[in-house]
Amino acid sequence: LRLQRQIPLLAGALIHAALLLTLFFWAPVPRYLNQAALLYTIAVLWGAGSALNKTSISILLGMLYEDKERQDFVFTIYHWWQALAIFTVYLWSGLPMKVKLSIMLLTLAVAVGAYFWMERKLAQHVA
Repeated sequence: LRLQRQIPLLAGALIHAALLLTLFFWAPVPRYLNQAALLYTIAVLWGAGSALNKTSISILLGMLYEDKERQDFVFTIYHWWQALAIFTVYLWSGLPMKVKLSIMLLTLAVAVGAYFWMERKLAQHVA
């Protein structure tokens, strides 16, 4: 509660960026138990990054759209886009892993850039 709103969101983005870069240069060998600890660590960190991002995005949406009617609409659109993204990932399941990781890293960079742009607009008191 004492942290600025930027810290949890950017921490989640930083965790995901580090994991995407790790997975870009390292691929686990199937059924090689020596890598299990690293693989589980990556899974735990991915979950922690997702928790930070999803919680922070919900907080941002609730903060930016204080009107209850508008808030319902915005959260509906947020979940609709989330479902559309999951469906798109399912359709692109045949793509090579490096292409998928590149798309995710590019999307993350655009999202962080859009977040900084929004923060700049908020600092200028633009509605």
